[in-house]
Amino acid sequence: MTPSEFTSLYTKNPKSAMIALRYDEQLKNELLAKQSEFVGISLNEAVYMHLNPDDDPICPWCQTNRRKFFKVSKGYASTCANSKCKKAWRSDLNKKSSKKIDWERSISKREATNMATYGAKSNLSAGTESRDVADRAMEEIYGTKHPLKNPDILNRRNQTTLQRHGTLNFVTSEKAKATLAKNHGVANPMESPEIRDRVSSTMARNKLTKLMERCDAHNIDITESDDSYVTIKCRSCETIHTNFLRQSLNILLRSGQSPCNECNPINRYRSKGESELADWIRSVFTGEVHTNRKYLGTELDIMIPDLKLAIEYNGVYWHSDLRKPKRYHIKKKKAVEDSGWDVVQIWEDHWNDPHKREIIKSKLIHKLGMTPIKIGARSCKIIDVSPKQARAFMEEHHLYGNVNSQIRIGLEYQGELVMLCTFGRPRMAMAGKTASEYELLRMASKKGHLVMGGLTKSISELKRRGIESCMTYADCDWTHSKANGYSSSGFKFVKWTDPGYHWVVNGIRRNRMSFMRSSIPDISENETVDDYMYARGRYKTWNSGNLLYTMDQ
Repeated sequence: MTPSEFTSLYTKNPKSAMIALRYDEQLKNELLAKQSEFVGISLNEAVYMHLNPDDDPICPWCQTNRRKFFKVSKGYASTCANSKCKKAWRSDLNKKSSKKIDWERSISKREATNMATYGAKSNLSAGTESRDVADRAMEEIYGTKHPLKNPDILNRRNQTTLQRHGTLNFVTSEKAKATLAKNHGVANPMESPEIRDRVSSTMARNKLTKLMERCDAHNIDITESDDSYVTIKCRSCETIHTNFLRQSLNILLRSGQSPCNECNPINRYRSKGESELADWIRSVFTGEVHTNRKYLGTELDIMIPDLKLAIEYNGVYWHSDLRKPKRYHIKKKKAVEDSGWDVVQIWEDHWNDPHKREIIKSKLIHKLGMTPIKIGARSCKIIDVSPKQARAFMEEHHLYGNVNSQIRIGLEYQGELVMLCTFGRPRMAMAGKTASEYELLRMASKKGHLVMGGLTKSISELKRRGIESCMTYADCDWTHSKANGYSSSGFKFVKWTDPGYHWVVNGIRRNRMSFMRSSIPDISENETVDDYMYARGRYKTWNSGNLLYTMDQ
């Protein structure tokens, strides 16, 4: 059957035409091929577009987004999902109609009826009686709320797909590849630059539409936009904010906060913690100490020119993903290091903790070259440290405390433990698949002490015990990417990893592993961990990444 014959038959008998189409593969391919510029459309939509060539699927109000398709007999929705387009359509409909319709009142009335009847704005919302009835019916018929969660039904669907296409994924079938090769000259749609550009453009439009809808709910208008930044205008106070990072705007809205600094004011002045840190450095270091200086096109909180050392004080709110992009800290560190300087990142929650503050002071004293007690590793004795001793030492002297370990090599000087290295099996959450037998998990010296050559001696002891390979991660918030002791201790640099993140809960950064989906009892099935956390006023902070080192015997 040709497309024109199908049109003629559909005009006379729609049902017969659709039944005939079901068994005519060539006609299906022709109808889909005619609409190849629209990625991912269904056969029914292709049929409708063939029968109604003048009905443009693009929204007539915004001229950007596609309208929702219902079915062949009904066609497209009047507008896209954008609330402004819907409002414009209703207004236009009112103007054309002899009977003026109060759409806002109509919608409110429908929602009020649903609330009174079902306890929700939609009669099928979760928790409503009608939804419960539907769920019970599905469970009685299929044994589950969703048919495809029934193993038998899922297996039958897979068998049917295999019989028809020879694969569980139709896109990888020979038929699909042949059609793509014929229409686009490629076996995979994303290999076509034209299709790839259309998909990218569609995704960008959809993301912007969703962002505009979220802004609209907070009385914010987006007046200008590009791939990374937007200009927004607050309808409440008429303030215009330019160069607002799209990622930060999205996260602020997801967490329920207004992005307008006038309506949602945050302290813009130098923090108390930053002032305390600068004052303490001036009290112990006699050289020049500058604060809030522009350097390399960016602002550094504290600069010590004599040592080419910069110190950043990171407030957990202002340096979170609400205000800073994911790679902000790593880019800043690389830029500073490329200029011949070193930079240290100190986090607000660590400085505000009296115990961790003392550890930070000890680490900074070392960076300033003022460590009071320096010991040669040759003067130290290798000892095995018990788990209890290791825990106490790491909690006292390491900024991130203790982690469980299998091997604990300590350096003792005059009967006192002055340095400790702990080793364990590589952590899969960080390392993934690795050939290394062990990972250097923690390394710490006693506060106020520097053990020169301590890491080299500890690694030599590890090799003496028959350990053939080892790996470790160096925290870039404190470690220079080139001037450090890992290479001289036998480690080989592998890569600078992407930034890692913590969740901020009540002003304290918490390890992300504490908030895996499996550890959150009240998270819903269709809710992501990010959505769950942002909805509760929590947000992420991204660090400067880690330096990965490996060592082979």
